[in-house]
Amino acid sequence: MSLTPLNHSISMINQYDNPLLDAIEEGIVDREVPVDPHKCGRRALKVVQISISLAANGSYFPIIFHAGPLFAVGNFVSFFALDYWAVNATLDDALGPRGEREIVLIGRNSKGRVYEVSLTVGAVVLSLLAIAPLALPVLDYDGEYGVPGLVAVFLGGSILPLRSIQLSLNKTIQGMKCVLGETGKKIEAVRSEMVSLVDEYRDLFEQLGMEDKLLFIGQHHAIRGMDGRDSVGKYLSTVLVGANRAPAVEKSRCWQVVDQAGDVIANLPGALLAASLETALAMYTFDKVQGYITSNEVEAGICTAVAIGSGIYLNGKSIVSTTHRFASAIFNGLRCKRVKGLSEQLRPKLSACLKLIGLTFNLGTIGSSLVIYGDFFKDDQFKKHYFEVTLSIAFFVLSATATLDLVDNAVKSIVLRGGDPNEAQVIQLYQELGLLKNLLEKSSLLDFATFVLKCPKEIKDNLVKKVGLSFDELHAYISSLEDVSSLRPLVS
Repeated sequence: MSLTPLNHSISMINQYDNPLLDAIEEGIVDREVPVDPHKCGRRALKVVQISISLAANGSYFPIIFHAGPLFAVGNFVSFFALDYWAVNATLDDALGPRGEREIVLIGRNSKGRVYEVSLTVGAVVLSLLAIAPLALPVLDYDGEYGVPGLVAVFLGGSILPLRSIQLSLNKTIQGMKCVLGETGKKIEAVRSEMVSLVDEYRDLFEQLGMEDKLLFIGQHHAIRGMDGRDSVGKYLSTVLVGANRAPAVEKSRCWQVVDQAGDVIANLPGALLAASLETALAMYTFDKVQGYITSNEVEAGICTAVAIGSGIYLNGKSIVSTTHRFASAIFNGLRCKRVKGLSEQLRPKLSACLKLIGLTFNLGTIGSSLVIYGDFFKDDQFKKHYFEVTLSIAFFVLSATATLDLVDNAVKSIVLRGGDPNEAQVIQLYQELGLLKNLLEKSSLLDFATFVLKCPKEIKDNLVKKVGLSFDELHAYISSLEDVSSLRPLVS
């Protein structure tokens, strides 16, 4: 068998199916009814986990009551919302509804059933260890109910570190794709460029006024009206090439420096808060492991490292991104350049009220820091005040991450179910672009490489050549990865 000559390659390749291209056609241009085989199981798991989360957060009442009943209520609501946010995201990622082609894509990128089960079991075990820093205080404050409370916190609170481990593994697996040789690295560079362009296009759409948004929607409706793959090609060209994008506004060198400095400054508070949180959790966990489990310093250190390490990614990412979000909003507000999200644009009063209520409840998370770490560092006044302040802010920011996302999702759901049809279309197009990004990110390297060959010429010219990837290299790489049991041959 030999490679199809390059000048005939595209016409020959178009004779064969590509799951990624088909998924875009079915999931973007003409949305099919999603397949949801796990609906009942997903709902049952959510009910079970939420019930346990209620018990877990209830176990914290005796602790936070030392700071006052209002703190106890706020802490309960805030951390329950955080658990609910993590439960939804984790189960929807793993068992959520998908189009038939999306199911094929995810299955083709899988390492196998045994691998997935092993990964899941390992993640669950690590998540149970990761909740230890938050579970151990129950033994000190809940008296005779300490052990049942400890079990409840272990089971109910484990979903948050489980989400952290899930995201960490996804990042690790994505990073491993870049060790597939020079051609593989170039293909991954093309993927990164495509994902960035989708983000850029979606951000542009979000920033437009309502009238311009409707013009964009009209353009996409026209694309949907085209026949067959012409619609897919036009859709991809519009999003990835940006023929309809507004010209970028050139910034002066001064403003570029200001923006870069602003990003650094916005990230610093979050990084310091995350570091302070992990430091305090490590010190507390190490002490309690020595008191309740083992007095051996090496063994206690290993237990502490595993427990703290499991939650670092999500805690750090959430705290840094949320502080950056707050700082950027303030900075851009002072410059009169703040861009509102869709929920704020479509339902400004409802969004503001719900966020204000949620953030007020989030203030209750301060109570746990005042009680637990105030008592733990009572012999060192500097550490006591430092960790009380920094951890109070860190827990507030961590819980605010879930609050802001839940409010945004709730407002969008309200608009989709009972809002103006034009507003609903705005959200639908925004979600479609998110689906496109997800498909590009989750497809296997073979499926993505085949998809690149089928993209319109202008996309290949802009992206493939940009990273120094020749079509001959691309053909050869696809040929080397072909699996005749899962994909029809692309060669003749």
